Amino acid sequence: MRPLRSVALTFDRIPGGLLLSTEAGWNQIADDWRFMLGAGTSYGFADGDHLVASGLTVEFAHFGWISMILVTAPYRRRGLATQLMGHCVDALASRRLVPALDASPDGREVYRRLGFRDVGNSTRLVGTLAREAKHTASDICKLTAAEIPEIAAFDAESSGTDRTTLLHHLWQRYPAAAYGARRHDCLAGFVLARPGRMSAQIGPLVAEDDELAADLLARAGSAIDGPVCFDLFDQRRAVRAWLDRRGFRPVTRFIRMVLGETEIFPSDHCVYIIAGPELG
Repeated sequence: MRPLRSVALTFDRIPGGLLLSTEAGWNQIADDWRFMLGAGTSYGFADGDHLVASGLTVEFAHFGWISMILVTAPYRRRGLATQLMGHCVDALASRRLVPALDASPDGREVYRRLGFRDVGNSTRLVGTLAREAKHTASDICKLTAAEIPEIAAFDAESSGTDRTTLLHHLWQRYPAAAYGARRHDCLAGFVLARPGRMSAQIGPLVAEDDELAADLLARAGSAIDGPVCFDLFDQRRAVRAWLDRRGFRPVTRFIRMVLGETEIFPSDHCVYIIAGPELG
């Protein structure tokens, strides 16, 4: 093999990035890559003009998500993923941001050796949410762009940081499936979604309790034609049981990890479904 060269992941690299994520069986489309490449620092390796590996950060006010550590099959076991992880960690450290990520079970062992520790678990579920009548004490309505600042403030209480840019991006991607819930005129939850390569993806979903989380999930799922996927925190057992009764099946798991001892997520957070392992 020819020597590889380090390359920046500029927008013209999106087709190459899509080849990598599709090879891995992931759900991203071009809009996902476009957002991520503008949200932090990105790195890659190329063989000639052919992108063979990628890694990037999605940066927030207090921490950064390490994402899209991908290496095409013929170039694995050459240390590329380790180099890309090092670049991402160093980039976040230079900005004094705590590195975090959602790892696959196999990736978890690699990241543990780098000093990452477990802080949570989620399971990806796939299925279809048929239209069903929901009786709720909450007022659930479509979200508007004008409500994003309020949604972001509510989200920050659980995510531990300001994610306004990400939430606005997701709202733009699938406004028909974006809902907010109010109780006594106060925001009590919200859900967003986005189109994907294999199915629409719901997340994040933040809610005050299990009943409201199920109501919001049903409303978002009913607005989407066809199957949906999402990553539900394992401790949300009541919502998982509700989904099991509707035929949802688990396809993979993710382990949320943070580098070092800093606590970046409130222990009493109200997150049910994450934005995605590539977004936090």
